[in-house]
Amino acid sequence: MVKRPIVAAHRGVPSLAPENTMAGYRLAYELGADQIETDLQLTKDGHVIIMHDTTVNRTTNGTGAVSDLTLDEIRQLDAGIKFSEEFAGEKVPTFKEFLQKFKGKDVILLVELKGAGFEEQVLREIEEEGMVDQVVLQNFDLGSMIRAVELKPEIPAGYLYSAAVPGTTEAKIKNAQKMMDYGTSHNVTLNASYGSTYEEFLTYMRQRGMLTMHWTFRAEEPFRDKLAQGLVGPITDYMQWLTDSPIKLETPIKKINLKVGKTSTVQAKAFVNYRTAKKENIASELFVAEDNGVVSLNGNTIEALSPGTAKVFVKHTFSMLGTEWNIVGEPIEVIVE
Repeated sequence: MVKRPIVAAHRGVPSLAPENTMAGYRLAYELGADQIETDLQLTKDGHVIIMHDTTVNRTTNGTGAVSDLTLDEIRQLDAGIKFSEEFAGEKVPTFKEFLQKFKGKDVILLVELKGAGFEEQVLREIEEEGMVDQVVLQNFDLGSMIRAVELKPEIPAGYLYSAAVPGTTEAKIKNAQKMMDYGTSHNVTLNASYGSTYEEFLTYMRQRGMLTMHWTFRAEEPFRDKLAQGLVGPITDYMQWLTDSPIKLETPIKKINLKVGKTSTVQAKAFVNYRTAKKENIASELFVAEDNGVVSLNGNTIEALSPGTAKVFVKHTFSMLGTEWNIVGEPIEVIVE
């Protein structure tokens, strides 16, 4: 069974479009990202802009530190030409432009502050755009996130970090407990690098309702393996890996009543929803998660064996990242009298 991962597109989709540009962010949204990750820096004259590096050298046709350049100077740079001629003329966005582009859309903005000291300004711009419920903050500087939570506790905050994986199962569980206590005491989520995670950690956090985001997947094998371990919040440059994977399976049948010895064949088709604007019918395939002797299955026919209640599920099998996965819908309650 696969649980739908809450996927964040890293800096847009830098595998397909220039990073930290509106073109890349638009593409991330079109590919069905649940969250769009971006990075914030301050210009020389105190404007919050979208930029990952401390300099403009790598991603634009200019040079120099962001902190040494004014907004006007940065806006004159081309942020797309180094990626390809197709994106020539792309500008470095301001944080306000980024917010305005996605205001009211079905996506969360995962915003990393590069450095500390400008939390108040970032929060003010979020509030001015009326987007308190659409933004999540994160930072490698824990003090910055503690400050953000103090200023605006309604906006979730995450602590970015990387750490070694403990060597034994006991140590892994103790470390997960320690990190959970650490995160909850500061009211931050634990957004570790994916190499810092392990199955016990992921299970521990998921069972306690803590959503953690993990960076940054650029290869299919670790992405597949971590999803199989239960990782729910991957951050990736390759949003297209998941665009065609289903996210929800629905069936109109919710309850079936049978008498012992009788059968019912489920003919209704299920609807499978995808990340993009796509929905289709599929033939249903049934299975029982726990065989308690109440029913048996023969294809899509349910036979009542003894009085009681059973949970029968609709299942859909699909391929993703070179392997097969199963997605299931909500259980159909079968009552046998």
